[in-house]
Amino acid sequence: MNKKLALLIIGLCSIFWLTPINAVTHHSPQQWRFKVYLDEQMIGYHTVTVNPEKTRATVQVEASFDVKFLFFTAYSYLHNTQETWENNCIKTIDSRTNDNGEILYVTGQQENQLLVLNTHAGTQSLPGCVRTFAYWDPHLLQARRLLNTQTGEYLDVSITYIGDEDLNINGDAIVARRYRLLSENIVIDLWYSESMQWLALQTTTESGNQLRYQLEQLPV
Repeated sequence: MNKKLALLIIGLCSIFWLTPINAVTHHSPQQWRFKVYLDEQMIGYHTVTVNPEKTRATVQVEASFDVKFLFFTAYSYLHNTQETWENNCIKTIDSRTNDNGEILYVTGQQENQLLVLNTHAGTQSLPGCVRTFAYWDPHLLQARRLLNTQTGEYLDVSITYIGDEDLNINGDAIVARRYRLLSENIVIDLWYSESMQWLALQTTTESGNQLRYQLEQLPV
């Protein structure tokens, strides 16, 4: 379950018909706040705040999960990431994670067209435009590799369009586009509005439990 949660915290077949919506073209902060459920148990929150400025954006990601069994906390997770993006590529990152007592970190910045990373596991330099598992940015749907901001792993991904379906957001039926992200035997389903706003996420853990994100309200 830990690896699955890591990829979610961080949320391709080329989709040439898709016109990407640049998440930083908005001129006011946007926030996605999700309630997170493991089966029917609410285990915490995942919040993403994007502050745009022309072609740049600062992004803050916060997540807090507690999986309880009877009166005991069986699993606890805290994650906080500060990122800077420019032209849909990550420029700086400072990520800290407490994964049930295991302390992880990823820090880095762009230097001479390389994203130089320092992590709990060592250092590495990634060339070109690097993107993370930033589900709020629909450019993710065109990616072939994504950076796990908890572990520092740079993973191959495949993302396909599944189809349109109705999605209930706080009692309102919304036509949503469904995509499926595959990476290292992990399957994550993502839903976006017709204007490509991130709406929902769902996956199945290795133990067979359903993990899903329920949006509290649409970003404005």
